[in-house]
Amino acid sequence: MVILHNNEPHLVVDYQHVSPGKGSAFTRVRMKQVKTGKLIEVTYKADETVPYVELQRSKMQFLYKDEGAGYFMDQATFETVMIDKGVLGDSWDFLKEGLDVMAMVYEGSTIAVELPIKVPYKITHAEEAVRGDSAGGGVTKDAEIETGRIVKVPLFIKQGETILVNTESGEYVERANV
Repeated sequence: MVILHNNEPHLVVDYQHVSPGKGSAFTRVRMKQVKTGKLIEVTYKADETVPYVELQRSKMQFLYKDEGAGYFMDQATFETVMIDKGVLGDSWDFLKEGLDVMAMVYEGSTIAVELPIKVPYKITHAEEAVRGDSAGGGVTKDAEIETGRIVKVPLFIKQGETILVNTESGEYVERANV
């Protein structure tokens, strides 16, 4: 959800409704300013109203990226859209060719991109597990996925395998059935 705070659009990251035993209820909101990416925390009283921003949602397919931007194809108009690396934020490390994303557009410009939660990636580099390393249980190693991002994976994962990665946390989920 995107709200207006100080006449600037902010993407709500987390919120908590609090009803103390004494006094009136309030809502604590963590949000990210769309233009700068700065995280702030604001408390709203129960009787305050906050303007909600209507966003256009547009399904796009990732094409490629260069040093400062990602290029997407709008699946409704087939136009190529450039989205700045700063807008993409943490999503940058998870973009791979052909990935379908949902872009949120505010006043003609893209302010955020939502990736699918679980995405399959091929392991391009992983060290071999050393015999005896698994004694502690839950032991992981670093593996590089096809986008260049390093992900912690279990010792049994080998180079060339395909795994599912949670794009919100950046963590290994499971082997992918490909």
